[in-house]
Amino acid sequence: MEATQNTKELQDLAISLFREKYQGGAIRQIGISGNQLSDSSVRQLSLFESVQENQTNKKQESLQKAIDEIRETFDFLSIQKASSLSEGSRVIYRNKLIGGHAASQNKEDKDVS
Repeated sequence: MEATQNTKELQDLAISLFREKYQGGAIRQIGISGNQLSDSSVRQLSLFESVQENQTNKKQESLQKAIDEIRETFDFLSIQKASSLSEGSRVIYRNKLIGGHAASQNKEDKDVS
């Protein structure tokens, strides 16, 4: 895999690896980690990447950076996929549980005393 910070590419790879390795049965927890991380400003250019692919990647990186900044400034739930609002989605409910994505960052729930 080439180095990436593209959330969609990382999600697709994680799902692909899961489907490749999963042998059935109950799952209690899944962990994902990264290694050999590098500064995102240093990028190996590809002779095989088209100008259009390069522009698309730059747009995706810019979008992800904006999403990260909004979530850091306000709350993880401040920007979500539309599917998170559909009936039956548990994203918002699970986020508010202890250990949820923003459990320690939820500004409204912090006790200031």
